[in-house]
Amino acid sequence: MRKTSGSKEKTAKIEEVCARFNSSRHFLQTTDVERKATEMYGDKFENPRNSDVVKAQREKLRNALKSHEKKVGMSVEELEAEVIRTKAIYRQAQEEFTELQQLNMTDEHVADWRRHIAMRCKIQFRYVRTHRLIRFTLKVPCILAPCVFTFTLFLNAVDTMGKVNHSQSKAGSLVLKVQTDDQISGGKGKAKDPKSLSGGEKSFATICLLLALWEAIGCPIRCLDEFDVFMDAVNRKISMKMMIDTAKSAEGRQFVFITPLDISTVGQGPEIRIHRMNDPERGQMDLNFATLP
Repeated sequence: MRKTSGSKEKTAKIEEVCARFNSSRHFLQTTDVERKATEMYGDKFENPRNSDVVKAQREKLRNALKSHEKKVGMSVEELEAEVIRTKAIYRQAQEEFTELQQLNMTDEHVADWRRHIAMRCKIQFRYVRTHRLIRFTLKVPCILAPCVFTFTLFLNAVDTMGKVNHSQSKAGSLVLKVQTDDQISGGKGKAKDPKSLSGGEKSFATICLLLALWEAIGCPIRCLDEFDVFMDAVNRKISMKMMIDTAKSAEGRQFVFITPLDISTVGQGPEIRIHRMNDPERGQMDLNFATLP
């Protein structure tokens, strides 16, 4: 009996110790889980509300959300995507605005620089103009003498006389006097003013003056546009021959003559190139530009 009662006591003590051990282990495990949860999610929130109340509130919020989505016409996910897209557009607009501000500042700096350069050029131009005007005044007789000779020589091609004088009343002006064939043969010694000449005579005198000035000054490129529109056939033929002969004799110079009239009598050669433009299309509304690749 004693052995049996002793065994029961030992068994009871062992069970008691095991129960305490399990309780302690469960407590430690629970504490460890709570500690980890606290580290991950923060302190535990004590919610005194009943679960049914929470479920009812959650269902109410879901219904309100669905009603709002139906009213707006977009779901929450679509709204989030729209917000992301709008933010991206806003950031891009901010970047473009910043670039425009920088460009505006650059334009202001460039404008200031241009004003500074323009002012310096203006001062320099005034200085050069004053001093060059003095030098030009001294050189006028040297330029005018060969110009008068060449001008008279060209006019003699149509039995016309003329002269060029430097105006004393108007600085930098030339005075032209032309005496035509009928005046010479009629004994009228007074030369005509260029304003009183006919269209053909005025055009021919202008060509002679330009050829004489070009020769005296030494222009590298010499151009004439529609120089023969008011000329008769005889004066036009003489003018064309005179200009072509002058161009051939001028080495290192380039002549460009533009005319809307027929030039079939002028032949091409090693010194002459003829470029004919297409006739204009009357009533054309659009320009037929070539399409760039």
